[in-house]
Amino acid sequence: MNNFINKIIDKITDLLARKMDREKAARLVELACFCVVGGINTLVDTGIYSLIFYLILNQNHALDPIAYIPGYIGGIVCSFILNKVFTFRDKGAAKTQWLPFLLVNGVSLLVGLGCKELLGLAMITGFVAKLITIPVTLAINYLGSKIFVFKK
Repeated sequence: MNNFINKIIDKITDLLARKMDREKAARLVELACFCVVGGINTLVDTGIYSLIFYLILNQNHALDPIAYIPGYIGGIVCSFILNKVFTFRDKGAAKTQWLPFLLVNGVSLLVGLGCKELLGLAMITGFVAKLITIPVTLAINYLGSKIFVFKK
């Protein structure tokens, strides 16, 4: 499966490289892969968050961080694996990359929680606030992963 997906990514890069500089094509495909992986991570994160928030916490907004954090952790694990293998195709030792990856995601988590709190002041809470924080945390994670974790 891994080989099959990497071949598709290579074909897309080759097609784009016919229309633009190969390095730009590769960066564009990398960003697209990151966004696809981000979508998968978001489904994992939001799925876990929703299960906890709606089924266990009965939509108790005071306990929202209890749902937010496990969802985020599920997304982090998914993100590390898929971005290492598919987005950045990194061959480095995972054991040395986990700490920088967790630090980047820790910063993103704190910013996400801060955004949710600010949105709460505007009476935007729960799932809607969660969705609004996604682009912010996605940008932090992409730049942090590219610069500090999966650097080539």
